[in-house]
Amino acid sequence: MPVDSMALESFPRMNEDDLRTITCGVYQVKLSPYYIQEHLGSVCRIFIHSEDDGLVRVKMQSRHTSSKQYELWLKFNEAAVQSWFCMCRAGARVVGMCSHIASVMWFLGNARHRYVNVADLGVRDWARHIEDAAQLPQTESENDSESDEA
Repeated sequence: MPVDSMALESFPRMNEDDLRTITCGVYQVKLSPYYIQEHLGSVCRIFIHSEDDGLVRVKMQSRHTSSKQYELWLKFNEAAVQSWFCMCRAGARVVGMCSHIASVMWFLGNARHRYVNVADLGVRDWARHIEDAAQLPQTESENDSESDEA
């Protein structure tokens, strides 16, 4: 059954060090905020197994190919994520994990407890902080220089 990510209260909390250890590096952890922000809306759905609430299936669209959708599974208890698998090419690797799994683990175990809004996770629109130079008020030093010239 599909669920809201906030319903997964038994998913273990993880800090950045825990995530780097389990992913065997930093690449997937650094990519996670951007990946989740892009996919958490309508293109990423989380399902809990009807008989085992420690088993989650996630459907997530590919970052690179819009027609591809991956399914991934996470088996966990309150203490740790025990196992995972993703249908992508890199998902069956023996060491570490793919970016899909890492981003879901990062979101469920860390980010959803730290951030109120999904928009605060990764890429930000810095353009909203830029003001039009033509609309700026004159500063005191500009006023002084104009009066000195007169």
